[in-house]
Amino acid sequence: RDGCTTPMGMWRVDAELKLIREAGAAKYFLLLHGLVSHLRSKGIAVGPGRGASGSSYVLYGLGVTDIDPIGAGLHFESFLDPARKGIPAFHLDVEPRGVEAAVKYLANRYGKDKVARLTAYTRYLELAAERKAELVLGRNAGGNPVKPADVADLAATLVGRVKVPTMHPTAIVIATSPVASSFPLRAPRTTESGMVPHLAWDRETVEEAGQLVVHLLGLQALTPVATALKAAAGAKRAGGQMGPVPHPSRRDLESVRKAWRLLYEKDLPKLQLSARALKEMLDAGRTVDLNELTNVYAVARFGPLARKIYLGARATPSMGTGTPLAILSQVTASTRGIFLYQEQVVDLAVRAAGYTVSDGLRLQKVLAKGSPEMTAIERERFIDAVALHLEPEAQRAGEAEALFACLLYTSDAADD
Repeated sequence: RDGCTTPMGMWRVDAELKLIREAGAAKYFLLLHGLVSHLRSKGIAVGPGRGASGSSYVLYGLGVTDIDPIGAGLHFESFLDPARKGIPAFHLDVEPRGVEAAVKYLANRYGKDKVARLTAYTRYLELAAERKAELVLGRNAGGNPVKPADVADLAATLVGRVKVPTMHPTAIVIATSPVASSFPLRAPRTTESGMVPHLAWDRETVEEAGQLVVHLLGLQALTPVATALKAAAGAKRAGGQMGPVPHPSRRDLESVRKAWRLLYEKDLPKLQLSARALKEMLDAGRTVDLNELTNVYAVARFGPLARKIYLGARATPSMGTGTPLAILSQVTASTRGIFLYQEQVVDLAVRAAGYTVSDGLRLQKVLAKGSPEMTAIERERFIDAVALHLEPEAQRAGEAEALFACLLYTSDAADD
């Protein structure tokens, strides 16, 4: 695949293959490659890569995902972390018709008795429990008034109990032995597919048991995308174009320039770009870069103030190459000096404190939890690590503390 034979690409492939081999996950990656290849051979549109799976350069090279993780600054450990036990769940966006096609392929390939749907349990919340208690007690009261205290007691008993079991909308488990010999099953409801067995366990329990889970997300938006790709495949190719759809950076092509103009000149139906806030940001920034467009989407989640700050910001790298604040400016240079992505938190921890990528991911998760006790421990660890990692001449009083404060504020803002 283009780019995979560069020195950086070959180094990344070797590093990932080493981790895949150590985790015993090679068959898992081949399973994903077979699944996606089958769907595409049937003309079913598949998403470019959802969640952590987009961080794998091996999956990118195999054609399972279409996001270059090196160009996007994504870490493989986000998907397959050697410090975390078990095989990660894989999330795949497909056309709605592709979900059943994927289940059928997996069942035929690995055995109908080894592939199963999982269960999602809807539980009573307080309001629903109160209404159910009123209904039950009212039926048994024979027309007599129901005491509020009795309703409250029964509602308290119902809260948290299972209301109804349903088929999990996305999760599929693929086992190495017949599922009926290892898990409790349940009979599918009349509205649920009976192509494969249904486990009575939920997703979290099955994953904790070390089973392989694949998530198939049927997205209506991929249907018109598939239609557009088929039309593009049959269209006359522009000069120098290597595939049916050129990369957004190919602004030397008229078709690409027209596509960018479309973002500013038209309201595209059913696309988030037509949201007023995003249109205003695009108009203000006149974005013609895919990375910048990604940043615009990320900033839009945080509200009007964040959008105003982002549009007014300018990334000015600090003087020097090894001081903590210089590292901070380098890590956030592509986002106008503002933290937007969790990968930037990891990068800062790796470059400023000498953390491994796994340690950086663990730090990001700890900060996201917001525990004061755990945060205090991580703060001391981070500051000590910066002092040990950076050269003495690159150290500045208070900068390590300031870096951690930036990380902590970023995590709080993301939660809000």
